[in-house]
Amino acid sequence: MIGAARAAILAAVLLSDLSKMELWPAANWRAFAKMLREAGLTPPRVSPIVEKTAGVHPALRRPIRRHHLRALSSPAGVLMRLFMFSEKVTAEEANEALGEWLPRVQSIGLLRTETEGEISCPFVLSLFNNLLLFSDELSHGGDAVIGFGEGTIELCRAALPTKPIESALDLGCGSGTAALLLSFAAKRVVATDINPRALSLARINAAMNSIANVEFRLGSLFEPVQGEKFDVIASQPPFVPMPEGVHNATFLYGGSRGDELALTVFSKVAEHLTPKGRAVFRVDWPLYGEIALEDRLFQTIGSASDLVLVSAPTVSNEDHASAYASGAHPLLDDAFDREAEQRIEHLERHHINGIVPSIVAVQKSDSKQGTALRLPTVPFSKAPVESVHIDQLFAGIACNRNDRVLLSSTLRVPEKTILAQEQVGPGAEVESSLWARFADNALGQPVQLTPDLLFLITCIHEALDVRSGLESFAEQSEIALDHAVNQALPAVRHAVKTGLLHVVVA
Repeated sequence: MIGAARAAILAAVLLSDLSKMELWPAANWRAFAKMLREAGLTPPRVSPIVEKTAGVHPALRRPIRRHHLRALSSPAGVLMRLFMFSEKVTAEEANEALGEWLPRVQSIGLLRTETEGEISCPFVLSLFNNLLLFSDELSHGGDAVIGFGEGTIELCRAALPTKPIESALDLGCGSGTAALLLSFAAKRVVATDINPRALSLARINAAMNSIANVEFRLGSLFEPVQGEKFDVIASQPPFVPMPEGVHNATFLYGGSRGDELALTVFSKVAEHLTPKGRAVFRVDWPLYGEIALEDRLFQTIGSASDLVLVSAPTVSNEDHASAYASGAHPLLDDAFDREAEQRIEHLERHHINGIVPSIVAVQKSDSKQGTALRLPTVPFSKAPVESVHIDQLFAGIACNRNDRVLLSSTLRVPEKTILAQEQVGPGAEVESSLWARFADNALGQPVQLTPDLLFLITCIHEALDVRSGLESFAEQSEIALDHAVNQALPAVRHAVKTGLLHVVVA
């Protein structure tokens, strides 16, 4: 078994040299990207291949993907195998697919010839929103540069603003996915990373995608942007708990417990937000201690900010350990067994009782005392969190702390919500219950209703604003308006907190 120190040294050796790639003119990268797109590396061509293995464990995807890629008769299949899925191709296949580009990209180290004469790519090319993005193969560990996975996609969906902004920060940018996506909404973007290799690849990716309004800065956390404030901050800090003796990876581990680095970021983020700015994070949080997760985060950011925590179902220690061990040992061999057990034992030693995947958003409060809101939901793969959802949740916080604002707000039940009366088992004597169940792509968990609550939210849903809805509720219930307001507003607030009603944001 290779020791951790020796493994780190080997990883550094295996990481490909970027010096020649960095010197390649931006015009060459743009032309190369244009060739790849014209050859078929576009979302409509790539997505069907990815979807074929969407429900398959990552360790088992290779043969399925290879089968479908080799069925493609066009150069696109060869280019996908070579650049996107880390497969070797024959020299003949590479020459046919790349033509005059083959010797050019070989000369800068983007492609290399193996001892058997086959052609391979030491990098991984990804496609996101028509952006072409190079990153490292993460099995190298060490200073390998992460591209984007499901977590990065989730971050980008939640962070991308619905309106144009002046400035954005991608904190810990990796290969630059969030920064390059934010460049379409922001006039100016700053992307920072502690890893010089990450910034090199991010610059290459900016050149490939003809993006010129992103500035790349080297440094740890907020050091490169001291004194600066941003309208949007997006970050997916390393958050995996690190057991002793595992192969280190800069992009992966957030400390022994996993949340140490992310909490450090949280303690400083508010001072780097403009008055109406927002920070969005994608973090898997360890559960430990007696303090609720949302309260722990709220205490860290400070009481002058509002915090929204959208949490997916908790991942067990066993599932977490198996997932990360299988990533390091895809053959699922004895080394996988040892590392999975090591990770479970590490979590137990730190009294961690599961891992919570989450989207967390922070913005300055319009009150002296901020608020923390947690909204549990289904897995993000089923209900993606988008910035419009974050807008609604913050608007809900603002409404709920001010009666006047709440009464003048327009609230609606989410589209495609199913209202159903249910009972477990047959029989007239069996009690039934009334539930609101949200659409698959909506946030929030099912909410149990009473007939009175259903009537109340119906009145509010059909009204121009909450005040009008309460007037209708009072009139039809034959009670005084003041009494209806006093009795119903707490229920309305709770409905907003649980996602049963959401604020219509202008």
